[in-house]
Amino acid sequence: MKIYSQNSLYFNSRNIYIRKADDIARHVNKTFPMFKPSYAIQNWKILNTSQQGKNQLRIDFYKKHQGRVFAMRDEYRDDCSISPFEMKMLQCVKEQKMGNCYESALITLGALFANGFEKSKKVSPRVVITGIDTRTKQTVISKSFPIDHTCVLTSMNNSKKEAVDRAIVIDSWLNKAMSVPEAKEEFKKLISKRELAGNFSEVQQELKWKLGRKKQGEIFVENKDFDLNNYEFKYDIHFVSDQDFVDSEIKQISQDIRKKYPQLIMDFLA
Repeated sequence: MKIYSQNSLYFNSRNIYIRKADDIARHVNKTFPMFKPSYAIQNWKILNTSQQGKNQLRIDFYKKHQGRVFAMRDEYRDDCSISPFEMKMLQCVKEQKMGNCYESALITLGALFANGFEKSKKVSPRVVITGIDTRTKQTVISKSFPIDHTCVLTSMNNSKKEAVDRAIVIDSWLNKAMSVPEAKEEFKKLISKRELAGNFSEVQQELKWKLGRKKQGEIFVENKDFDLNNYEFKYDIHFVSDQDFVDSEIKQISQDIRKKYPQLIMDFLA
């Protein structure tokens, strides 16, 4: 049995499209400054503190600041507007200067639409684990697991970047833009070793349940021909769109953003 990542680290040249996307990420954070509790937790470092004390500080910090984000979300989601885009959310972030990856991603998407980059969508990365029969080279199982994160996938209206692997990921939570292969490597850092090991174990157990037994008469018995060592397990990061807008909605969002938040317009990007 072998386990490995099917993606090696890939560094894409910083072409004009990635530079423009990077400018948007930085401009969003400049225009909508916000404290990001989840980012602070992810990069938590405390010196001269015992592990036990450090863990308690993390818990207290999370309860205090994440609680403020959740309260803010309750406020803007209570808005009964029929608009498909959460304009109330932008107002809350502007006033409270607080948010996490979801807020960062939605503001970034609005900025992209307002600046004319309509081939963009909000996405969530997911871990996809596949099991391959080494004898037949066939995929026998595939299962995806969510990563608690949200970002934006865009082609920057470049016709050559229609394919996902050629698109650009803008992550204002991380304050940067990346090629898809770069983003996959970055998001792997958001997954703990324990969580990933649990994902692999779940897939392997499901495969054992699927192939490790066979029906004999009215009951299932052990399939002695099944050997988990005959399978390779790989993982990759895939992006799933969690909200798509039709053309008319994109145009309305663009108009609303331009009218209420003209500071998000970056004319020099044209």
